[in-house]
Amino acid sequence: MKFSIMDTTGHSTVEFTDEQKAEADAKFRALIGEGKTAATRKAGETDYKVIKDPAKIEDETLFVPQLRGG
Repeated sequence: MKFSIMDTTGHSTVEFTDEQKAEADAKFRALIGEGKTAATRKAGETDYKVIKDPAKIEDETLFVPQLRGG
């Protein structure tokens, strides 16, 4: 599993093995708690699906911060 986490400086990538499912779930919940939106897809696909449940994590998950106007 790969998480790409967007922020104001670009993005960072965190990878988890199948054995690290609990750590991935905890990181998912922490990022959602910060107000980020999660979108996931299977490797090789082009379309992301917005999710709110860590049980639906696919191979690649993108976390996008809330938009801010000003």
